[in-house]
Formats: sequence, C-alpha cells, structure tokens
Amino acid sequence: MASPASSSSAAGDDGVPSSAAASSIPHLPTSSAASRRLPPPCWSHEETLALIDAYRDKWYSLGRGNLRASHWDEVAAVVARCCPSSPVCKTSVQCRHKVEKLRKRYRSEKQRSLIMALLPEDGRDGAWRCSY
Repeated sequence: MASPASSSSAAGDDGVPSSAAASSIPHLPTSSAASRRLPPPCWSHEETLALIDAYRDKWYSLGRGNLRASHWDEVAAVVARCCPSSPVCKTSVQCRHKVEKLRKRYRSEKQRSLIMALLPEDGRDGAWRCSY
C-alpha cells in the first residue's frame, strides 16, 4: 500500500497526477514556422488604394510580368510613403498576400456577376422573392 506522501509526489498541488494535468493544457505548436506566424494585418482603405496603385504601376512597368521579391519590396516602400499615418508599415509579403486576395476576390465577383447575367430575370431573386 502506498503512503500518502509517496502518491503526492506524483500528483500536482491539486491532487491530479502530473501526466493528466499536462494533457489538459492545450498543446502549442513548436515548429519555427508556426511560432513566426502573425495575425493578418488590418488594411485601411487608404493603404489598400495605395497598394493597388503601386502594384499596378510596377506591373505595367514590368510589361505585365510577375513581380519578384525586390519588386514587392519597392511596392511596400511606396505604400509606406503614401500612408505615413499608418501605425505599422506593411511588409512585402503582406503586400503580395493582399494583392493575391484582392485578385482572387475580383475573379470570384466577376464570375458571380457573369452567372447572374445568364440567369433569367425570375431566377435572379431566388429566395428573396416575396409572395403575398
């Protein structure tokens, strides 16, 4: 029979064995990539417009080619110059991700509008139709 002193050494202060207490603590990722991940930045309307203008100018200057890392650095610098009141300067990676999201959203909205244009008039309002 184990004495209370020997069983308390395997248990935490609350009497729960340490292995059970450790398993109830949420596991945090230990990889370096997960620890470097930051929450997505908030983009003001001003910053978004500056990003679109800077990206468009750089894209046209490259003959509508893909932007390389150095080009994204330049785009981020232009956004920072255009928006000095921004609390945090956006990085080149943040600018690239924002442009990718904007392009993706534009494509989906364009596709949705094309589909809506092909639907007959009575099919457009779908669930919003009121019958009195």
